Amino acid sequence: MRRYWLATNASSGISPYSVPALAHAGGPPVYLLAAGRDPVRDDTIALARALRKRGRSVAVDLDPFTDHSFLQSPYAHRAKQIAFRNIARWITALA
Repeated sequence: MRRYWLATNASSGISPYSVPALAHAGGPPVYLLAAGRDPVRDDTIALARALRKRGRSVAVDLDPFTDHSFLQSPYAHRAKQIAFRNIARWITALA
């Protein structure tokens, strides 16, 4: 967590990974997948709000029962299937 904090809160100006830096009006649509038991879940939601406030198109999916690394978990088969299906639907809808 410390490494992520330092990456997004650089002391020498605004980090390119910070919410303010990412929340500009231009840019492609954004898809965010948040896990309910993720220590950065609230940051993901804050990013979505900041992007929307600036007029960006944002889709957010929240799986309340998964943790941060569920996409890599050998035990989260159903959650991964649902997540990948939702991502594919979002991409297809852009076309």
